[in-house]
Amino acid sequence: MQAFLNMMAAAAASNKKDAKLAALKLIENCPESRILAHAALYPLTRFGIKRIDMPVVFASTDAGAGQFLGLLNDLTSKRLTGNAARDSVTHVLGQYTESTANLLARVLKKDLDVGIKVDTANKAFPGWIPDVPYMRCSLPKAAKFNTWDWVGGAFSQEKADGMFVNVDHTDDGEVRISSRQGQEFPLDQYAPIVSLIREQLPTGFQFHGELVVHMDGKPMERQDSNGVLNHVNQGGLFSELQTPVLYLWDMVALHAVQPKGSYMLPYHDRVASLARLLRDPGAEVRLIPTKVVYSLDEAYEHAAELMAQGKEGTILKERNAVWEDRTSKSQIKLKLEADVELKVKGFNRGEGKNAATFGSMQVATHDDLLETNISGFSDKLRQEISDNRDDWLGAIVTVRGNLVLKPSPSNPKYSIFLPRFVERRFDKSEADSLQWVIDQFEAAKLGK
Repeated sequence: MQAFLNMMAAAAASNKKDAKLAALKLIENCPESRILAHAALYPLTRFGIKRIDMPVVFASTDAGAGQFLGLLNDLTSKRLTGNAARDSVTHVLGQYTESTANLLARVLKKDLDVGIKVDTANKAFPGWIPDVPYMRCSLPKAAKFNTWDWVGGAFSQEKADGMFVNVDHTDDGEVRISSRQGQEFPLDQYAPIVSLIREQLPTGFQFHGELVVHMDGKPMERQDSNGVLNHVNQGGLFSELQTPVLYLWDMVALHAVQPKGSYMLPYHDRVASLARLLRDPGAEVRLIPTKVVYSLDEAYEHAAELMAQGKEGTILKERNAVWEDRTSKSQIKLKLEADVELKVKGFNRGEGKNAATFGSMQVATHDDLLETNISGFSDKLRQEISDNRDDWLGAIVTVRGNLVLKPSPSNPKYSIFLPRFVERRFDKSEADSLQWVIDQFEAAKLGK
């Protein structure tokens, strides 16, 4: 155990990454010390301790590592739970000096607090700390859309703009909420959510979703919402107007949630179960907004609707998709993006710091059936363009956007959603046609 104490001291002495790596090397050949560090760092090691009562009196010399390692085994195996576990923790920590007991308590809190994280540990000892099981999304180019059951329908879900969480509801009724990296949330601050999970959701499952803070009933912006959640998770409190809301999209049997694990129940069964369980759209635990779509075009139209509302896009899921700890080709992030070539037609007046130059650039297809305004210029380039407007009028520029918008009562021409300037094309003298622009976005849908 002395190697563990030496490692902690060395890691705390410097903020440099190389020093952290060197500190970890101190436990390389010390099995007991490696067990202690692994127990603290591996997110799936659970001790079931919500509060640590430090002893009033400490020993004058440290007991051997065996006593503390035995305590860890009893906690992880649940031979010790509740008050008995808390009392045993206090008793065992009392067998060590105060300084050592405080360091060992960090293992139980799963926070070494010396700047050593999982990625640092895996640099020192490759593959030592497995990642928390997680199913990642693919991009459209990885999907085999022609094999999907479009007749049965696919699930198009709003890409929640919050903080991803795993929610465990164990067989014995315990609830745990943890981050993508496995850090546990303080349950007392999420009491309404925990209560609903216990009342409405079955035991033996892990639920996947995102937490979003609502301010006075409305979702906060991602940066603000996650800032509040981080504040609360570090000991702060929600304000009276702030309510954390959990949006769920999946449920997986806990026994399947392990590195390289899989759960074969088709997604349409899993999401149907969630929909039956979460019937109140205004509760603190809700099903993520979900729409069944019957073609890829319809899926992109749904993504466009949400993006036009200022949202990030959608996640498209194959109805028969299984859950697996890997990047899934049956769970696709739809965030369409394509580059097209348009001609410069004019400039819109600027305001504020851009009053002396211009606000945005007017661009169009060569047949003038699509028009849009672009920005995304550096201050230096904006000034250069403004000083040479005549040279830029009629020039061809590359425009990057997220989808083609059809004509509407407010805009009789086609347009592009979120258009931004990429570069001027000196090698081109003609802009793309509307049909070519549409074809470019259609190709992008398939990852071509």
